[in-house]
Amino acid sequence: MFFVILIVLLASVIWKIRDIARYYLATSPLDNIPGPKSPSFWAGNIGLLFDSKQGFKHHEEVSKYGPVSRISGPCGTRALYIYDPAALRSILLDNQSIFDHAPWILARNQILFGPSVFSTVGEQHRRQRRLLNPAFAAQSLKRLTPLFYEVAHQLRKGMAAELNGRAGELDILLWSARAAVEGIAHGGFGQSFNSFAKTTDVHPIGKALKDLVPALTKLNMFQPIVTYFNQMGSGAFRRRLVEMAPFENIQRMRWVVDTMVETSTGILRRKLEDLRGGDTCSTDMLSGLLRRDQKSKDDFSEEELVAQISSMLFGGADTTSNAMARILQLLAEHPDAQDKLRAELSAESETGDIPHDRLLELPYLDAICRETLRLYPPAPMALREPSADTTLPLLHPIVALDGQLMDSVPLPKGTMIMISILSCNRNEAIWGEDALEWKPERWLSPLPDTVTEARVPGVYSNLLTFLAGSRSCIGFSFSQLEMKILLSILLTAFKFAPTEHKIIWNMGAVNFPTSDIFDKSARLPLQIEIIRPS
Repeated sequence: MFFVILIVLLASVIWKIRDIARYYLATSPLDNIPGPKSPSFWAGNIGLLFDSKQGFKHHEEVSKYGPVSRISGPCGTRALYIYDPAALRSILLDNQSIFDHAPWILARNQILFGPSVFSTVGEQHRRQRRLLNPAFAAQSLKRLTPLFYEVAHQLRKGMAAELNGRAGELDILLWSARAAVEGIAHGGFGQSFNSFAKTTDVHPIGKALKDLVPALTKLNMFQPIVTYFNQMGSGAFRRRLVEMAPFENIQRMRWVVDTMVETSTGILRRKLEDLRGGDTCSTDMLSGLLRRDQKSKDDFSEEELVAQISSMLFGGADTTSNAMARILQLLAEHPDAQDKLRAELSAESETGDIPHDRLLELPYLDAICRETLRLYPPAPMALREPSADTTLPLLHPIVALDGQLMDSVPLPKGTMIMISILSCNRNEAIWGEDALEWKPERWLSPLPDTVTEARVPGVYSNLLTFLAGSRSCIGFSFSQLEMKILLSILLTAFKFAPTEHKIIWNMGAVNFPTSDIFDKSARLPLQIEIIRPS
């Protein structure tokens, strides 16, 4: 069986090389677009942007070439690095039917999550979004507020118990991950994973979700060939190949996917049993979704429901926990901002939990969240691939290699497009000379005209953090509400300070921290002091 795996991989590589050779031998209008030199014909420089340890550095270097630049893939293939607002608007909104995920990304997401909004296209994807939208509407999320506060208080008690009355060091990523997992469990499915239990009582889904992105990052070299892998034989045959693969990272990813499927299937079965038993009061998102399904002919299949639950588990846990950890790290490094936010929250919580509507109105809390998500978007980039030849308009023209001024870019079918969420949110032409500084105060005054006039096609605060169009993050309001509730409880109970550890943020599908450049485990230690006993 090992030799079968080798043959499958070799055939996939040969097929990919054939496509690369055909592509390389042709001339392209992209050859006239400036960009960084490739250090290697065989490797190109596109891989540097995905490097977990050096990726941020290379994003900064490539962005110096302007809002559109050419980068090189393996064997001379061409790709575009884009953060021009007009080009992004064309890709994400005006012509989104032409621009979708690259086939290998859809194939990868199909393997990870099944037929969910992350992996479907066309009418199936539109139907799924249409069915999911009511669950993420404002009134639906407002009903989740008590559930999120329940989780936030469990988090506070768990951290206080761990500290045992003394100041000490805690891995805040671990605790924010536990809270995020429990938040999606309570708010999404009306269940608990015992995320704050000390040892064996903790559900394995918490570990699986925390491991998913780091494990996926270690498999970057295999991801472009998953399209070919998905076309080989039956699902059972492919499953057997994966089980026999002599690679630790592949087996780790198999465990992660199996854990998500088993957990999602169990959640769905229990929820269906509750509804058959007459449950009409549960306010969680899945209950509302299943009740609407029972009244509609245009509903989810069971396979789709399991896939949506897996996607919600990942989307509701990983990005939220990493964003929370980043906010708390920044507050630890900026004690004045921490004190100012604590004062705002304490003034509003003297009589208990801050009500939903008032919480969303707090200006400095909102500024902290917006500025962190601007400067440090959890997902730094998105990939697209046009299904037809087209032309991208530019808000900021570029000077081509032949000296001509280009206000649009001809784009051949099949070109890989790297949308840099990171560079768009840090664009000095939009945000000013201080774009690379963390300054929450910028959100307490009217934004510069350059921000509003750029018309960045995001669903959130003139930012690209949650993308736009049919592939935008459907749960961004869910995440925002959960983070603000967690911060309102944590900042009034604890004081946060840095430790001696050097925190390294690693580039990935979702960025993740480690406490040393050689550390392989995602963690973010902070010094924490109890300032208000429970």
